[in-house]
Amino acid sequence: MSVTAGPAPPITTDWWSTAEWWAFGDSLFAGHSSVPGAPSHLRGVVNAAAGGTTLVPVTTSMGNPNGDLAGQISAAIERAGRPRHVIISAGMADLYARQVWGADLPLASYTDRYVDITQWLRHLGIDVHWMTITPITSWGIVGAQAWLQSALNAWLRSSGLPLVDCESSLQAPGSPWLDDSLTFALDGVHLNETGSLTYARCISAAIGVPLTTDPVEPDPPVPDTTAPDPSVPDPGPPGP
Repeated sequence: MSVTAGPAPPITTDWWSTAEWWAFGDSLFAGHSSVPGAPSHLRGVVNAAAGGTTLVPVTTSMGNPNGDLAGQISAAIERAGRPRHVIISAGMADLYARQVWGADLPLASYTDRYVDITQWLRHLGIDVHWMTITPITSWGIVGAQAWLQSALNAWLRSSGLPLVDCESSLQAPGSPWLDDSLTFALDGVHLNETGSLTYARCISAAIGVPLTTDPVEPDPPVPDTTAPDPSVPDPGPPGP
């Protein structure tokens, strides 16, 4: 299950090219309903995530190919050039694909995909950071897939791949499950506004990108090289 690298696409003048960080993934990063995803709270980060994006390509029960991560990233790079850094949240839609569409795949199908996509993007000179899969609720739409969520996070932590681990920031106190106060009622997966901000704060601290709500530090003053330096004695007017 390899990802074909292909030739490195050209850098363009598209406004995305001015952003050092791009975010990819599924609806947890893109946002759900009217609630923005966590990358939307990070200053200057292009949010290219889209709902339903799976790590491993799957086909829905309706016979329509579901959006997959490599395709999502390829389309963005083809349109806008290469970013310096990407941060990726992928795996939750794969849990949904197993629960709802019956995509019964072995663990290695997912772990191989993490490696393949990392190698592909590094080949393009792009720095890659993966997110651990966010916690879920036992009563939510993918509660029966908790074992896979846990197994994939354990693998990510031991893989040596660059990782931003924010799972614990969303867990209920003393519990591996998602804090009910951070999710939509009757959902158990997607984050509400408080959850999205909590998630964004953890990501911000990990990658060093400020939140949009952080105060902007003023640029340091530029010294006026035309003004006299008071520490240097005035030599007086030049002689005749």
